[in-house]
This record gives sequence, structure tokens and C-alpha cells, in this order.
Amino acid sequence: DTYKSDVKYNNKEDSILVTNIDGPLKHLENIWKFKEKNNITEIYFEVDFELKNEFLNIVMTKSFQFALDKIAEAFQKRAEELFNKT
Repeated sequence: DTYKSDVKYNNKEDSILVTNIDGPLKHLENIWKFKEKNNITEIYFEVDFELKNEFLNIVMTKSFQFALDKIAEAFQKRAEELFNKT
């Protein structure tokens, strides 16, 4: 399947909103918020989605937390590589 999304950056709120346009998702809302605190950037991430295919939706729902943990680990590792230049 091909997936298309609409990605909007809100400069005032320092946030990103992602919604699906077309593809295997029935709906998607993905929000990223960035907050500078004590010279550290906190990232808030929220996602709500549902796949059109009911069987795949059940499988994805059950394994989503594992996949999200892996994505977060990779994101953190890359950020540390880029910004921890000590």
C-alpha cells in the first residue's frame, strides 16, 4: 500500500500535526510537541490510528507499543549522537 499524509508545523506552538490523506489507514492523528526546558528539549508524542483492514488492525494494536519503544530508542540514540558532542 501507498501511504500519504498531511504534515503541518505550527511555529507558535512548536508542534507538528500529522493526519492521513490516503492509504491503509482509516484515520490517523499524530501530534509532536517540543518544549525547551533547562537547555534540554522535551518531546511529547501522541498517536491515534486505525487501519482499514480489521485483521491487520488487531495485529498492529497488539504490537504497537513494542514498535513505538523501538522507534523512541532509535530517535533518542540518534539525537545523542548528533547533540552529545562531549
